[in-house]
Amino acid sequence: MLSILEQEKELDVKQKQKNVKEFFEKELPIIMIRAHTSYIDLESPLIDDMPKVKHNDNTTDTKLTVYMQSKIWLSQILEAMQAVPERPRAFLKYQYLQRLKWLEIEDITGYSSRSGLHFLNQGFISFANAFVDIYDFRAWLN
Repeated sequence: MLSILEQEKELDVKQKQKNVKEFFEKELPIIMIRAHTSYIDLESPLIDDMPKVKHNDNTTDTKLTVYMQSKIWLSQILEAMQAVPERPRAFLKYQYLQRLKWLEIEDITGYSSRSGLHFLNQGFISFANAFVDIYDFRAWLN
């Protein structure tokens, strides 16, 4: 009997970990920056100040949309991280949310960087499974 979790193709776990790591290293910092950007300073434009030519993606509406979407993504990422087991979650937070160096992480946790990498890899898989309805990190073996 086949399980609903089984697939015809075999999953590439290493590539899945690599995909999540790339997400944390490249996309998450951008999302975090955009989510923490404040647009409170924006003033309402006066009719006399309205530009005659439409600028590409430089409107207040576009900025607010990007800001709100980033806030939503960040909250979904943090929610998915809650599903990661405690130790791997701690290493993910230290490494990617708090941006600590390995020596600082070693001091805080008492684990070596090698053990930390092991926990990170576990965290990558757990995060990918928790975040699957938002973004699919799976990769298949050929």
